[in-house]
Amino acid sequence: VLYSEEAKAVFKEMDSISIDKYNSSCRMGPVWMKSVEKAKRISLILASSENPNSPFVSKENAAYACRLMNFLLNAFNDKVLGRIASNDEESKKQHILLKILDAGPDGIRKSELTKKTQWVTKVGRDHMLADLIQGEFIVVVDTNKRNGIVSTQRGRGYTKLRYWAVEHYNHEIHGAKSATPTE
Repeated sequence: VLYSEEAKAVFKEMDSISIDKYNSSCRMGPVWMKSVEKAKRISLILASSENPNSPFVSKENAAYACRLMNFLLNAFNDKVLGRIASNDEESKKQHILLKILDAGPDGIRKSELTKKTQWVTKVGRDHMLADLIQGEFIVVVDTNKRNGIVSTQRGRGYTKLRYWAVEHYNHEIHGAKSATPTE
């Protein structure tokens, strides 16, 4: 199979990007190292579909294949890699984190989170929430506390916890972080 000089240049550029990704200690580094090989295969399929008797990989074939590999690897990294768990507890913890992320900037009340995660015991859920808080993946606020005073509208000592993913939490809007995350 023949490659145009421009196609070779496109693959060489993709190769340098792959090496940079690998050297950046990215979890996807080893996968990126195979991306040029996969892009070459895709470009060969494209070239073969254009001229089955004597495929010639053009710059356009190479550029399309490299863009496709970039898209696929970035999508895999964004959508899948963070959801791969090494054990059952880690899987449950990620599921809880996804429920909190899905709540967006409004956050989620603990009672709502409990309803959505009934497959976890109270002790297990509280332990996982504490781990997520300690790992700084989520933030929790007692929404009854204002300026250090606990509201007694719903009974003495009642806490109304709300959880946010760190990226959705706004200190000015939602208040200070709670010192007692899972009461």
